[in-house]
Amino acid sequence: MNVNIGGTWVTQASYQKARNMVASKQEGSGTSPNEVKASLQQAMQGWNFSTSMQGFNGSGLRNIAIHPGALRKAANDPEEMVRLKAFALDGEKANANLRQWEQATGLTLKSFGVIIDADGNMSSWSKSINRTGAERRSLFDLPGRPSWAELMRRHLESLRVGGGVDLLNVRRTSDNMIATIESMRGIGRGNSPVFGMTRAVSGNENLLRITSVDANRLNNVPPQNFTVDVLQIATAQRNEGNALTASDLATDAGFDLGDHQISLYSGGRQFNFNFTVSETDTARDVQQRIADAINARSNAGVTAQINYNSDTGMSTLILESSQTGVDRAGQSNFTLNSAGNALSVLGVGNITQAAQNAEFRVNRGFTGALQTSRTNEVDLGHGINAELRGVGQIQVTMARDESAQVAAMREFVASFNAMVEAGGGGRLSRDLARLAGASSAALARVGITADRSGILRIDERRMNSAAESGVLDRFVFDGGHRGTFGFINRVGRIAENVNRNPARFVNNRGFATAPQPWQQPQRQVTAPNQIVNSFTNTGLLFETVM
Repeated sequence: MNVNIGGTWVTQASYQKARNMVASKQEGSGTSPNEVKASLQQAMQGWNFSTSMQGFNGSGLRNIAIHPGALRKAANDPEEMVRLKAFALDGEKANANLRQWEQATGLTLKSFGVIIDADGNMSSWSKSINRTGAERRSLFDLPGRPSWAELMRRHLESLRVGGGVDLLNVRRTSDNMIATIESMRGIGRGNSPVFGMTRAVSGNENLLRITSVDANRLNNVPPQNFTVDVLQIATAQRNEGNALTASDLATDAGFDLGDHQISLYSGGRQFNFNFTVSETDTARDVQQRIADAINARSNAGVTAQINYNSDTGMSTLILESSQTGVDRAGQSNFTLNSAGNALSVLGVGNITQAAQNAEFRVNRGFTGALQTSRTNEVDLGHGINAELRGVGQIQVTMARDESAQVAAMREFVASFNAMVEAGGGGRLSRDLARLAGASSAALARVGITADRSGILRIDERRMNSAAESGVLDRFVFDGGHRGTFGFINRVGRIAENVNRNPARFVNNRGFATAPQPWQQPQRQVTAPNQIVNSFTNTGLLFETVM
């Protein structure tokens, strides 16, 4: 929660702490200005204090200049003392916000400071270094008494260039354009291309279902249709028992009374299941008891179910391996043994369906090699995965994901238009408009038109047609995967150039804004011309004599 003290917003915690500190020391009631300064220094340990109103005076990120008049005022006004001390206590938290500025602009912040004039009005200044080593200076007048958070926010937002063009927004839109192009082409970690032959379509879903396609791997080879011969699918071992009259007593079905044990051997391990047959048990009771015991052991690798036929009243215990295919030695997936006659009465000791591996060939212009798999989830090569469902030959056709391509182009056009608008009519906007105009024929073939300002618009019908015919593919990859020509590549190069030096793409003018409390705080004067000139002579041009 924030508290407003005399026009300055501070946090509730800092306000309360400042009040307690001022009350305990009776500050602001006849205290000397030096005592006020010493008290603030104690609250802002590590900060450089001065009374000089000269901007850019100090090093490091913790500089504060307080006019002697402000100190005198606080020495005789407890509320003013609370305001200054609460403001000081909040300062350390706000300093970290300047790191956000560094990341957004690509500059290295060297120093930052705050100036508080005799009336308590605040200004801020900063010095930074760009990638070429050139120094940039920024000043910002802060009328009234804002909080640290507001001071930092205004200082960051004041970094506008070229008659109101927001340099940070220019950088953001160019970053977004680079990311959009990389996503379209599958460049970079986590991106899969949507252009090119990125889909595989099965000619018979009953026999073979495409489960996934890695478009990055697929685009590394010339796309071509192919066939798959499924010779057999992978199956699990299945032991289907005798059909017993469900309602018959277990003894009538042939079970011996008393204790029984069935041993299951699976995956090199033995699992024992003990149960008792009583006089009142039915055949269905015994089947259910064994099925429940097996299913309770999830690590046994076998599942059990009872197939009940309501028409005949017969029930059958069925055991099945949890996985398909045969083990490395080609052995059965599980075997059974018993103490007592339960296994022979149930009839589940015999294999009714043997486990087998899948066998298939992938034919790309010639008969492929025989391949085997313990499961029906198989790799058809080049990033195409499928599920085998039945025996036969299946045609696999390579295709485009047309809806994804059109969606990607919509995102590209939105990113392009955002860059045009961020340019504010300056060089960036003009360069993009000229490029769009020079590429009007190529754009028209894929259903895109541009107005005189460079804003692009999409004709959905024509773009869908371009996606279906493959024209959209050729447009996106004109010049190759990372080629040197083509509309997409040229836009990408402009975005990369913006990132390297954003100020080249905005109006090359430097100016000071509202009058500053400068060397003579009682007299409002414009910032010295040599500082303005220092901006116009640099490549980055913040125009931030604020």
